[in-house]
Parts: sequence; C-alpha cells; structure tokens
Amino acid sequence: MKWWLVCSYLLLGWRGLGVVAVVTGVRRAGRARPLSPGPADLVGVARILAVAVAGGTNLVGGFELASRLAAPGMRPEIDGLLRRARTQGLAVALASSTGRLSPLATRLARAQLTGASLGPVLDTFIANTEEEERARVLERIRTLPVRLIIPLALLLLPGFVLVVVAPGVVETLGGLLEGLRR
Repeated sequence: MKWWLVCSYLLLGWRGLGVVAVVTGVRRAGRARPLSPGPADLVGVARILAVAVAGGTNLVGGFELASRLAAPGMRPEIDGLLRRARTQGLAVALASSTGRLSPLATRLARAQLTGASLGPVLDTFIANTEEEERARVLERIRTLPVRLIIPLALLLLPGFVLVVVAPGVVETLGGLLEGLRR
C-alpha cells in the first residue's frame, strides 16, 4: 500500500482518501497513454504518402517520410516494409505485407504492378477507410441506449424509488402502527 494513502486516511479519514483519489485521477488524466494503432493511424500514413506522392516523391521516399512522421505504433511496420522493399523490390514487399499496413499495401502493390496513378488510389483508400470508421462509430452510437438500460435500471431506478416511494411507505406504516397501538 502506498504511504500517502495511509497518511491521508490517518490525517483526514475517508475524506482524505477522496481528495487523494481526485488528485490522482486528475494527474493521471493529464498523462498521455500509448494507444494501439487503429484506422486513424493507417489513414495518417496514407495521408503522408498522398502528400509525398503529390509532391513528386516516389513511393519509397513517401514511406521513408511516413516512417519519420507516422504514429509510433506504425513505425516498426513501415521500417520492416522498407527493409523488405530494399531486398525484394517494392511491389513484392507491398504484396507480401501482412500487418496493419496490409489493406493499404495491397492497393499500392496493385497500382505499382499495373502502373496506375498512386494519387487516386491513396485518395480512394483514405475516403473509404474514413467512411468505414464513421459507420462503425455511428453503429456504436445507435446501440448506446440499449447499453445504458442496465446502468439505468441498476443504479438510478432504486434511488428514484427510495426518494419517491419510501416516504409514502414510511408514512403509511407509521399510520398503521399508530392505529394498532390504540
């Protein structure tokens, strides 16, 4: 057990523990927590690649730029892709990508093999991924009322019953007990 918890309890009692909990919560809320890479990070890599390709850089240069600028969770995978591209070739490395980059890498590999322009491929990928994420978020929002029924029923309803019904029940029982005493 932490020494400051014991001291706060000894000095201030339960209120001291409450103050420590609030202060600790505020301090922890200010810290950045490492997040696992998600769709937003993949879109970030695609945006960096789109800007690099639009600026005239080749795809390898775009991935090198993305390795420096992308979210920290994506960097090892981008670096691995660049290592494989140096030994196997870019199209093969993109086609054999299996990690979080694979949805983007397969589209880029197809564009590399067919000679298609990379800009529209990246723009379409960004738009589709953002739309899928938006649909996923909207679905979670739609199910929110159903998920909130249980906390409502277990936490709010009993308190409401105690506040509204209990005084009437106590008054009725008091009247019955008073009538029995006479």
